[in-house]
Amino acid sequence: PFMSIHSQLYIEGEIAPRYHLKQDEVVAGKTVPFTFKIKKINMLGNISEQLVKSFALNLDTATLSKAFRSKLEMALAEFPGATPLAVNLYDAATGYRIEMKSKKYSINVCEGLLLALEHLGVSYSVLK
Repeated sequence: PFMSIHSQLYIEGEIAPRYHLKQDEVVAGKTVPFTFKIKKINMLGNISEQLVKSFALNLDTATLSKAFRSKLEMALAEFPGATPLAVNLYDAATGYRIEMKSKKYSINVCEGLLLALEHLGVSYSVLK
């Protein structure tokens, strides 16, 4: 059911030797061909919910204003989901860093959210 026209897939796998050589073949200089073995296939649209454990916004205190905060809240409210949100505040003048976890917002990490954050000039980090 995964392989249909225009479907986007996430494929996990590993590159491994196709077979093992005997010790005398290794001494003779024979090499083993490698092959790609598929471990897991999922639909690409569903994979962010499974792989992203936490999402953090990295904000400088100099950029915080009432207008910026309202735009950021609108962007976060537009993409509700199950991924926990954290905010890392950094003050360049004092060098202090504070990490806060949001109880109000859980988000859906998707292309629309990432584009909205990029438009606001907000950097972010993803914990897998």
